[in-house]
Amino acid sequence: MAKPIKCIFLTGATGILGAFLLQRLLEITTANIYCLVRVSHGQDPYERLKETLIHFKLWPILGSNPLVVNRIIPISGNLSSPLLGLSIDTFEQLSKEVDVIYHSGAHVNTVLPFSVLRAPNVLGTEQVLRMASMYRIKPIYHISTVSVLNRSLERGPKTEHTPLNISDIDIMGGYSATKIIAELLLQNAAKHYDLPLTIYRPGTITGDTINGASNETQFINRYIQGIIQLGSAPNVDTKFDMLPANIIAKQICYLSIPKNHGKIFHLFNQEKTVTINQISTYVRSFGYSLEVIPY
Repeated sequence: MAKPIKCIFLTGATGILGAFLLQRLLEITTANIYCLVRVSHGQDPYERLKETLIHFKLWPILGSNPLVVNRIIPISGNLSSPLLGLSIDTFEQLSKEVDVIYHSGAHVNTVLPFSVLRAPNVLGTEQVLRMASMYRIKPIYHISTVSVLNRSLERGPKTEHTPLNISDIDIMGGYSATKIIAELLLQNAAKHYDLPLTIYRPGTITGDTINGASNETQFINRYIQGIIQLGSAPNVDTKFDMLPANIIAKQICYLSIPKNHGKIFHLFNQEKTVTINQISTYVRSFGYSLEVIPY
């Protein structure tokens, strides 16, 4: 980074990637990190964030050092609400203090429609953009997804330089459509208002390489659980790229430098993909009985 970063605003810290981003940012900076945390009524945002870090086995590393823990500042908020659910005073204070924004927060769901996901994923991004542009311009490091190109892939291979097609949202799932619109909002601001912006598009995020701590609700984990419960699996050679959360977090932080403003990075594991049939083989190797059926 060109100059010392004193204050970072991070969304999505209670998600798998956001949690590992928080850990990595604490390692490589001396900044205070404000973490936007959505809580239930009466819940303490610090306790919810701590529960997340314990789940991903990061708390033993972070919690043992008071100098590190004291730099984590959880604040109660909501991506779906105006001003991110913050008071106007808090929002303005953060806009003055924050040096950079890491926007990792989103409602990740491939089933819910656009109408449900619009508030957290699109309107939430608008509020992040508002914070980035208030008082002084601040860089945004935005975590998107390679699924913004899912339908476009039907028209041939795409790269980071391929422009997003707004017409794709009519034939995409709600989640991917919201992420397309969020990207276009940010790209428009970057183009017309000189907003420093870097976009990262991860593929499938899996457990970390140190202890395997993972998000059990992710598709690949739910798929493995489902085929074990059913006792059967489809005969499919579809490939999955899987990249550990701690590796992606390191990549994002490594690439978060001024010379990369205006760039888009696809973060996925092209060399070591695994097929659905290979997953079935791995599951059987642990003693589970699986019938592979035509699909």
